[in-house]
Amino acid sequence: MDPLLNGDFKGEKIFFETENVTVEGIVDSFDHGNNMITMKRAVHYPLGKEFHGEYHFYINEAKRIYILKYVKHAESEEIMEKSGCSRTPSHLQNKWHSCGIDHFLTAEEYDTLIGVADGAILIDCIDKFFNKAIEAIKNEAVIGIDATGASSVGMSYQVTLLSIAIQMCVYQFDIQKLGMAAFDAGLRSVLESKVQKVIHDSRLLSACLYHKYWVRIDNVFDTQVGELMIEKNSCGKFPKYVCSLPECVKIFLGIPPAVVQFNKNDTVWWTKRPLLQSLKCPAARNAVFLLPLQQRIKAKMFSPVTQGINIFLKAVRDAGNDEANLHIGNNHLVPQEFLMLESTTTQM
Repeated sequence: MDPLLNGDFKGEKIFFETENVTVEGIVDSFDHGNNMITMKRAVHYPLGKEFHGEYHFYINEAKRIYILKYVKHAESEEIMEKSGCSRTPSHLQNKWHSCGIDHFLTAEEYDTLIGVADGAILIDCIDKFFNKAIEAIKNEAVIGIDATGASSVGMSYQVTLLSIAIQMCVYQFDIQKLGMAAFDAGLRSVLESKVQKVIHDSRLLSACLYHKYWVRIDNVFDTQVGELMIEKNSCGKFPKYVCSLPECVKIFLGIPPAVVQFNKNDTVWWTKRPLLQSLKCPAARNAVFLLPLQQRIKAKMFSPVTQGINIFLKAVRDAGNDEANLHIGNNHLVPQEFLMLESTTTQM
């Protein structure tokens, strides 16, 4: 019997991924004879459109199936991937396992993040709501930033929507309507402040902000760079290709790429007003998921440092008298335990 068809997964959040669509829902019932699952509260991605009523699917239709577990379980997992069905490029196929991620999002964490994204506030004029948004952002230690819009070549890259996620809110600034006024009224001071900005691939955004809006963005944590450093530490060299945001949320958060995957650079649709909800919502999700993504990437990046600090903390504290005496006068030497740490890091 397929492991998904046992009763342990009833009531859990599930993502059913085919070649054309990803559907999120809550497992409601199992049909063991037909190898079929029924879910409720289904949502179709990448549009985030709700499906009313029950949703049925056969296990053999799936390319991948993800489970986001609630608090009665420890973590999330991808429970099935059919061989030969994946569209994942060959240079990305081993990233998930090589990164050694231990804890993904729980269903509660995911639901909270989606709720924050769904409640995103669109700001398209300079008024009291704009000013309140700027003040709220300035009071945060870390923010997530997603820039979407009309893509062109080089320095002429255009941003039409800037989504900024804080702890429990997303502000979406309509840059196409606001223009330079948004930056003069407060966005420039935010972006140049010491508030940490989490961005995935900051290259084009940095150039656009600098050349078009006179903003030199400061204190950036680029999650794409973080993933590259983890790959370097794990494999001994940098990969040839960078990892997209959809791939990173799969690797580090355990959720399907479709949740944050959409056409960010469709010039026609991003310049039309009013902006479609089907564009605003995915942009908000991108910004929201950057915050937990940064936490997990930082934890993985600094894992060897944390292990090394723990070695120092217990080197003398947990030693017997004879072993402790050996440390006296030898503080200039690297502890032997570090050799084991180096070996473990190399094998990751």
